[in-house]
Amino acid sequence: METLLQYSNRFFNEHHDFLKNNYPGISVNRIQQELEYYFTFGYESFDHFLNSIYLEDYYNPVTIFFKKLEQGIPFAYISNYRQFYNSDFYINRDVLIPRSETELLVEMAIKELKKIITTPLFIKNSNNKDSNNKDSKQIKVIDIGTGSGCIIVSILENWDNEIHPLLAYATDISLNAIDIAKRNYYLLNYKINPLNKIQFDQRDRLTGLDDNEKFHLIVSNPPYIKKNADMKNVHPQVRLHEPETALYIDDEKYEEWYSVFFEQMYKHLEQDGVFLLEGHENHIHLLKDLATSSQVGFKKCTIVKDLTQTDRFLKLIKQ
Repeated sequence: METLLQYSNRFFNEHHDFLKNNYPGISVNRIQQELEYYFTFGYESFDHFLNSIYLEDYYNPVTIFFKKLEQGIPFAYISNYRQFYNSDFYINRDVLIPRSETELLVEMAIKELKKIITTPLFIKNSNNKDSNNKDSKQIKVIDIGTGSGCIIVSILENWDNEIHPLLAYATDISLNAIDIAKRNYYLLNYKINPLNKIQFDQRDRLTGLDDNEKFHLIVSNPPYIKKNADMKNVHPQVRLHEPETALYIDDEKYEEWYSVFFEQMYKHLEQDGVFLLEGHENHIHLLKDLATSSQVGFKKCTIVKDLTQTDRFLKLIKQ
């Protein structure tokens, strides 16, 4: 009989090439880290767990873990969690796996929220004693294509301004994704200032939204991969396991889809409002051109790089 430590090492060696092809940067230590996070309950220490006798069994959750590794299923979908911006989010194959570069979108959003409450127009509106809008001090923010809710929930977690709380909205075309985003909000609600509120809505972008609905900040990590042109660069794990509707747009519909999207954003932003978008590095300049076209109307647009110094985000301001 062998210990779990011995088995995990043998498993890694026997499946080395497959694991390397399907799990970038994989190591036996990474496999053991995943095991530590999920399967150490009832053990005094992780070392005790690794040195316990491992008996392969159909119903053993550790056996199930290794069988899923043999199928190339991403760690996040095996464990149904991924850490994002200091919190653990529940996920399944109805939503994308949160990426580390998207954490920058959260940081950018918080930075812009701090700027928004200092703008003359926002100060004027929130201090208007004659206003009938009792919520004039709230900041309205919406996350479009929310998926797991990791972006908007992280923003809510990290906004603790009691004078200007957030009134947040989260939309997605997928009802299953909305259910997961709600679940994550309720799981992490204890970390959020109760003055911050959120509403969830199944919707394709902002189609059908009331014309008078305006937001101070819009954030989105929408589908941005061209289904044919970019497919060769998509990792096999992504192609096989992550939801297509959250990833791809047909090549021939790409520009039209984004033109409509930008028109909606411009229409539903407050004056001096900000739209933050994550995009594909090969198409981010095209998106900038579409957003600043005469058809849409954005005048101020900045491309922001990610941690690898790759062009990744657009920052658009309605002026």
